[in-house]
Amino acid sequence: MPEIMHDLIVYQQSGDLFQDAAKIIESAQQVAYRAVDRVLVLRNWLLGKRISENELKGDRQERYGSGIVDDLARRLTDQYGRGFDRRNLYRFVKFYQTYGNIVTSVSAQSLQGAGDEIVDSASAQSLDASCQFKISGKILTWTHYRILLQVLNPDAREWYEREAFEQAWSVRTLQRNIDTQYYDRMLLAHSTTSDSKPQASMSGTPVRCSTDLLLCQIKCFIL
Repeated sequence: MPEIMHDLIVYQQSGDLFQDAAKIIESAQQVAYRAVDRVLVLRNWLLGKRISENELKGDRQERYGSGIVDDLARRLTDQYGRGFDRRNLYRFVKFYQTYGNIVTSVSAQSLQGAGDEIVDSASAQSLDASCQFKISGKILTWTHYRILLQVLNPDAREWYEREAFEQAWSVRTLQRNIDTQYYDRMLLAHSTTSDSKPQASMSGTPVRCSTDLLLCQIKCFIL
């Protein structure tokens, strides 16, 4: 009997009760993993946005000499545990500034700051205004984005991001390709025949995102 999808959870009647029950459980777990990924990405983007807005206020001494981020890191760590140290908070800021276009506003309010030109339905409102945001389309996991932030070249980073998504690269595959400068090698190979940027995917079968990766995302939710 054909499978029926309920909110991406598979329901089937194959004649084997155990297998059908296992299918429901496993597909429900996959939905939960994807939901956690999206929430984690959105949370870190919003934290980066809020910190970035505060850092933009005042002169250099006020921004960097007052220890605002250090104090925030200490207080967040005291209340929520690991994952909110100074290094991670600045990583969230970099994520927000680098990937401003993956989040859109679902309100008619606008916040000022780096990357806000891509937030939809914008209007002049106070920074204290409450807004709701959502992920604007398909995204990678937070761990993928954390690795992509290592890439300083915007063109290379965009290429790695596209390939990671289209070829379903695991975190390990993405890290290996960055470490071995795969983009640069592709660019060098193309430069002998064309001036265009590398477009081809990795040769061979890419490593798909595994269940282990998804489980890791759950365990590392607070990172």
